Amino acid sequence: MMGEFDSSKTACVIFGMHRSGTSALSSLMKCLGADHGLNLMETKPENPKGFWENQKVVELNDHILDTLGGRWDIPP
Repeated sequence: MMGEFDSSKTACVIFGMHRSGTSALSSLMKCLGADHGLNLMETKPENPKGFWENQKVVELNDHILDTLGGRWDIPP
């Protein structure tokens, strides 16, 4: 069991295509007080300021896509 549900919290999900500004929007949300958790994706040379995405959520998304026969750049 994951624990008790905290109804005082709100989830914010940012959807967008690759290179569409989702990292910038997510970074802005962090500046406004959003909690991104402890598992942020590491920076990479193509995005040295960071992706501002939770690695666990990325892994879940990749698993779902893989299960359906796709990947981030080739959806099922």
